[in-house]
Amino acid sequence: MSGIASDSSKCRVPVRRQCSPRARAGLGLWLFVFALCGCATYDKKVAKARETYRAGAYDISDQELKGLADDDEDAAYLYDLERGMVKLASGDPKGSQDLLVHGRDGLEANYKSSFAQWMGAVLLDDTVLSYGGEDYEHIFVRAILAIANLLGDGRDADAFATQVIQRQIEIMEAYEGANGKNPKQAYK
Repeated sequence: MSGIASDSSKCRVPVRRQCSPRARAGLGLWLFVFALCGCATYDKKVAKARETYRAGAYDISDQELKGLADDDEDAAYLYDLERGMVKLASGDPKGSQDLLVHGRDGLEANYKSSFAQWMGAVLLDDTVLSYGGEDYEHIFVRAILAIANLLGDGRDADAFATQVIQRQIEIMEAYEGANGKNPKQAYK
């Protein structure tokens, strides 16, 4: 014969193997590293503004952040959150409040990303994914808004303080894990 076994027990059929736990962990690590790249890019962009803020040069910090916001309209709300803190530190609670409201609204609008955006971020470029903020950032922005308003005219401080509680409840109720448990209930 020509070297081909006629015995079917010697015939090998390719078997599809699952990824090992080590391979899955490696893939997960790479996805995590890629996800961090977008944050690092933002941090690099605002590094100079944060440095001047720490040095007490609030006007320079504000101008730097304003320039970044003007150059990147899609992320302007993030720069406005930073500018809101600069304005608050420089003694301009009304200017701070206006910027923080814009930033809060941007976080809200981008809180839930579409699946298509997420896949584009994973496969192509994580900068296509708009930043919707972490849960604590949604709470923190509202708390700072209440403080900024108290330092200004104080007329809307109660409303901003109420928003803190409302947003916390929304976050807690919007999540349910695969096992039916909600770890965000620990936020109470």
